[in-house]
Amino acid sequence: MKNQKINIFFTQRAQKWFFYFLFSIFLFGWLWLASFFYWIHHLPKEYNGWTAEAIIILTGAKGRLSAGTELLKENKAKALLISGVNAQLSDRALFYQMPSISQQLKKRVSVGKEASNTIGNAIEAKVWMEEKNYQSAIIVTSNWHMDRAMLELSHIMED
Repeated sequence: MKNQKINIFFTQRAQKWFFYFLFSIFLFGWLWLASFFYWIHHLPKEYNGWTAEAIIILTGAKGRLSAGTELLKENKAKALLISGVNAQLSDRALFYQMPSISQQLKKRVSVGKEASNTIGNAIEAKVWMEEKNYQSAIIVTSNWHMDRAMLELSHIMED
């Protein structure tokens, strides 16, 4: 009889703790999902129309080359740096991927082949901007990558 009461006590207590455990996981899941949607909602949506001295494309995802060249065609900057291009890719093959760019605009494009990651992109961009004596740039990258890119660029460039 005494053992039966002890078993019932622990069974009820285990059920209660199991309920709390499941409820905690459920609550944590909803909080994580809500914070994820909040983050997505606050991602930058599009270019704001400003002009700068330079445009820097951080290679890696589809659409970045065309977005950067469109800004250059609209004269939003004096020059364009494509940072992080594969060292084995020729400039001719790279420009083949940008059919809408004219010969005149190609003269304003620099190709950086030293960077292999975001920190490398920041270093490559800093060196290029110092060589050109530029003080401002429009950064072209993916929405999900922008925060990291800006963090690395601001750390390397200071200004």
